[in-house]
Amino acid sequence: IDGTAGDFVRLLPEDGAETWAFQVAPEAKVEITYAAVSNSVASRAVNVAGGTDLGGNNENWSFSRIIVVGEEIDWTGAVDDDWLKGGNWSLGRAPVETDLVVVKAKAPVMPTLKGAAMLLDKLTVEAGAALSLGGVSLTVGSVLTVKGTLTVTGTEVLTILGDADFAGGTYERGTADRVVFGGDVNQVFGPGGNAFRSLRIEKSGGTL
Repeated sequence: IDGTAGDFVRLLPEDGAETWAFQVAPEAKVEITYAAVSNSVASRAVNVAGGTDLGGNNENWSFSRIIVVGEEIDWTGAVDDDWLKGGNWSLGRAPVETDLVVVKAKAPVMPTLKGAAMLLDKLTVEAGAALSLGGVSLTVGSVLTVKGTLTVTGTEVLTILGDADFAGGTYERGTADRVVFGGDVNQVFGPGGNAFRSLRIEKSGGTL
């Protein structure tokens, strides 16, 4: 079911009906975008990307934003230091691979990565801000800019596939960390006077 940003599909009860049922087979894959839903009970959890909850009388429905490739998402630290909690981010969700991620210096709490190894396209740590990898290996696909502090706590691997600039920033080494330059494009590395425990070049093409 697909509407558009300017023309929502309206999923409403029939005239006179208080509620209506949305039956979904257990094996069915449901994709709904840009829909306005009112007074409905879904048979299992259904998410509407870019949708609207009309009246708040919906059961088993959830509504999320459409993720735009390359949009900026800022760390606010409004809840705690958990990178994966949506409440800590300006867009109400954790970052995805296509985001421009900015760790803001004005945040009351600084973030720590959680979970499995992570891939981000662009990452900026502002001057006065800090990011701890927290034991999670990180790959940055396009641009890494560290004006604040990037801390490695143990044996994490920081893989950089594009340019990296540490000018004015601080790289705090772990116990056995590695920084790896990979990919097949020309890259520029500005260490900014930092000392790195282990630098490895594993490029399939291009220059560093």
